[in-house]
Amino acid sequence: MMKQVSDLIQDTEMHVIENSFDPSNLCQPYVFNEIVHRFLSEF
Repeated sequence: MMKQVSDLIQDTEMHVIENSFDPSNLCQPYVFNEIVHRFLSEF
């Protein structure tokens, strides 16, 4: 479902965090934070 949402929103990126479940930010916080940090640093 998130892939479909991502395809419909301009300028989005899809990242799959391996060995994680929902919510990814709690299951893999370091990986999640690194992805968010890289995204935010682009602006």
